[in-house]
Amino acid sequence: MTETLSRGSIVVRLVRAVILAGIAFYIVHLHNAGRLTLYIAPRMTIYVKLAAVGLYLVAAVLLFEALRAWNGSREEEACEHCAEPARPSALRQFALYGLFLVPLAVFFLTPDTTIGSAMASQKGMNLSSAAGIKEKNREPASRTAAEEGTSSEAPSVSPDSAPIPSGQDGGNRGDGEVGGDGGYADNGGLGGGGRDVPHSSDPLDALFPPDPFSEAYAEYGKKIYGSPLIEVTEKSYMEILTTLDLYSGAFAGHKVRISGFVYRDSSVPEDKFVIGRFAVQCCAADAMPYGILVDSPDAGLHDDNEWLTITGTLATTKYGDNDVLLLKAEEAVKIKAPKDPYVYGDLDFGT
Repeated sequence: MTETLSRGSIVVRLVRAVILAGIAFYIVHLHNAGRLTLYIAPRMTIYVKLAAVGLYLVAAVLLFEALRAWNGSREEEACEHCAEPARPSALRQFALYGLFLVPLAVFFLTPDTTIGSAMASQKGMNLSSAAGIKEKNREPASRTAAEEGTSSEAPSVSPDSAPIPSGQDGGNRGDGEVGGDGGYADNGGLGGGGRDVPHSSDPLDALFPPDPFSEAYAEYGKKIYGSPLIEVTEKSYMEILTTLDLYSGAFAGHKVRISGFVYRDSSVPEDKFVIGRFAVQCCAADAMPYGILVDSPDAGLHDDNEWLTITGTLATTKYGDNDVLLLKAEEAVKIKAPKDPYVYGDLDFGT
């Protein structure tokens, strides 16, 4: 009985060593191939690589113990509490280790692919990267209205603080907005009116009124406001897109260039598509798609998941019940998908 248990123990240790070494080897394989960031954010790679080292060490210990037992050099355990406990049946152990071995085999036998339109349709493409900040800005006003017994939907405002009607924003509307016949409307974002702004010597403060949630975006908006072309860079993709969304009224009519993959669903009209990218916080599991609606007469020429660089004029439009950014395309250039297709938070933004 003791001999049978010892052989079973050897097999178990060998299987565990193979699993741990296999996972570690796969991490090293992804790192050497430059594909580790397809699964995790760059800032997490150091921890995953350290974990791979730990897995190798544990696998080496298990392998050493198995070889030692196989050669019969393990000392006999005399005390009762050191005796090897009964193990589950072979079928149960096979099922248990299969949970690790089968995915590991799949990892090695299937190619590494990036998530695209199919995953975006499941998670839902987000066309308002500033939605969270806008919601936070609305919460205090809603609470105040509720406490005073007034309606938050129709608050009493003075002429100075009333939102500027669409088309009367002092010339901030650009050629990118169509007016009545096109159906596009300037929702103004946080810029171009609709908020009490303290007196300031900087004329841009009226277009970019800051608050505790958007101060960094307001400062960045001032920096890029005078640019003849606003580049939505890979490094600050989410931050720039959020700035444009927050202050859509101020940026209406500005030239914008952005790159991403083509996305469509049944709610997107035939003359439009979404250009977007997946933003990753920690790993691919938490990736969320963010993008901008593109209006183009050549929309039908571009396939889903095709990577493009779009240059156009910024406007706003209604998409469902929401006001979202609209890019009226003037140029669309097909590009190769980047080696790392995801975007990450810019830790240096606002510093």
